[in-house]
Amino acid sequence: MRRSRPVRSTGGESSPSRARSSWTRYGDPAIALQHLETLAAAAIDSLVGPEALASDPADGRAVMDVLAAEARRAYRALVYDDPAFAGFFARMTPIDEIAALQLGSRPARRAAQGRRSIDDLRAAQGRRSIDDLRAIPWVFAWSQSRVELPAWFGLGTALEAFRSAGEGPAAADAQLAGFYEAWPFLRSIVDHARLAVARADMALARGYASLAREPGDADRWAAIEAEYHRTRGGPWSVLPAPT
Repeated sequence: MRRSRPVRSTGGESSPSRARSSWTRYGDPAIALQHLETLAAAAIDSLVGPEALASDPADGRAVMDVLAAEARRAYRALVYDDPAFAGFFARMTPIDEIAALQLGSRPARRAAQGRRSIDDLRAAQGRRSIDDLRAIPWVFAWSQSRVELPAWFGLGTALEAFRSAGEGPAAADAQLAGFYEAWPFLRSIVDHARLAVARADMALARGYASLAREPGDADRWAAIEAEYHRTRGGPWSVLPAPT
């Protein structure tokens, strides 16, 4: 069977990562057809399926604004408001090893000029910034350390605050359960968080955290672990099991 040649980037220079991805999906006509059928089916289902016809709950946006504000506050307090958090992140995850690998078409950090060695990356400890890090290495490093932090941190705090406000936990749980059943948007967020919490392994992650021994690192890890248990102990019990 004749196979197509790997594609080149629009700039005229070959991109190995894009070429491999294109070859995997489109190098074989049968696989290419199956992939396109899957994409087309998903697009059509999103337009005409039952979930596409579901409308947002009347008070859903207001509730999501409250949850989002609380989750954002908790996340930013940990990651952005602590100037030393970038160093802690580097000490407890393999981000420097990931950044030094020949993976992808761009450096792990936006400010980086080309590839740098692990020694160079570690020498820059005092100049680290979360803002310089690209999203994929950020998430990948947390996955490798078995924390999965970007997928769930802040959710437990948000749910706890929501349940403590208004008419109390019972009414909040009933409202969340109704939203989960009728609102695909909220159901998707909750189910993805459930999956990330299930993948996280705090016993292994605690071993990675023990590598961070600078002042304040123990408190940073304690905040992460407390939020994990707060999220895992959230009102999952009142929500239907994910399908």
